[in-house]
Amino acid sequence: MALLSANNWYSGAKRMEKPISFGYMSEHRFQVRPEKEEELNRMMADLKLSETDIEETFLLPGTKGGQNANKNATKVRLLHKPTGIQVSCKKSRSQNLNRFLARRLLVQKIQSMQNQFSDRPFQSDTEKVVAKIRKQKAKQRKRHLQKHATEPNE
Repeated sequence: MALLSANNWYSGAKRMEKPISFGYMSEHRFQVRPEKEEELNRMMADLKLSETDIEETFLLPGTKGGQNANKNATKVRLLHKPTGIQVSCKKSRSQNLNRFLARRLLVQKIQSMQNQFSDRPFQSDTEKVVAKIRKQKAKQRKRHLQKHATEPNE
């Protein structure tokens, strides 16, 4: 039974809630080790990605997790505006960790896309059509020369 004081207010001991703070989390954006965050920043700098090019959206995860999943938008969706690449992450119940993981996934996708296109030059649809027509005409020219070169001149 609750103890009541003279003014009928509950005078029980109040629990002090103090967030757990690690020394390195206060000066960094994500709740990861500084080495991991520095590596992510270095990879983003190598690819010339800036935070202004990334649109960040927070969603409800739609998975198990009870009250935390129903109340907190921990799923992170990133859209890289210049390339149109979109990634989402809901691996953790922590929004900060999901932000970090989504950025790392975005960097990996952009790197793989650059590696794929570095092997061959980029061609638009019109350039592909022009190249196809040139190839066909070269083939026709070759056939024409073969046909008329074998005929004897009279």
